[in-house]
This record gives sequence, C-alpha cells and structure tokens, in this order.
Amino acid sequence: MKSFKAILTFTLCIFLFVQCKKKKEPTPADNGNQNPPQPFKEVFVDVRTAHEYQTEGHAACTINIPLDQFDSKIEELKQNDRVNLVCKSGTRAEIARQKLLQANYTKEVINHGSWQNLKCP
Repeated sequence: MKSFKAILTFTLCIFLFVQCKKKKEPTPADNGNQNPPQPFKEVFVDVRTAHEYQTEGHAACTINIPLDQFDSKIEELKQNDRVNLVCKSGTRAEIARQKLLQANYTKEVINHGSWQNLKCP
C-alpha cells in the first residue's frame, strides 16, 4: 500500500508540474509586461518666416517654425520619429535639416522642398 501511495503521489506531482508549466504567467523576459509600442510620431515643419507662412499660404499639416527660431526648437523636434521640412524652394529646409543632423538627430529627416509640393497625410 505504501508503494501505491508513493507512485500515486509521484504521478500527481508530475501532473501538477506539467500543468503549472502550461499556465505559466509571462514574465518581463517573455515580453509579457512590456509597454505597448508607441505610435509613430512625425511632424511637418515650414521654416519660412511667420509673415510668409500667413500671407503666402501653407500646407494644412504644417507648423511654422521660422528658420531664425529653429535652433530653439531642435530638442522638441528630436522627440519625433520623422521630421519633414518645407519652405519656399527647399533651401531653408535644407539648412534646417543640416541643423538637426548636427544636433545629433538620428531619426529620419526629409527636405520636401517647396511647401506647395507637400502632400499632407
């Protein structure tokens, strides 16, 4: 009778062990407790003067950061996954792009040239 109890106890332990393994809760190492992925963030920036932006028109998806104020906004812009730049012809947008790169912005930065050619998402 003792050996039957021992075999039964052993079998029960094995069964419970297998069941526990099947229902194992995810751990941080299993990626079960990670935060969900953050949405892709991009910004469209028109670097013309405020006067040009207001009087000559602008693409609806853009914000205006004039080139002479651009340096003070770089750290804020770095929070985006992509920075899209426009101006009147593309020249000032390229200057802004170079400023971002020199400030160690490592994500995507695109000079779209003229604001009139920009297709807003």
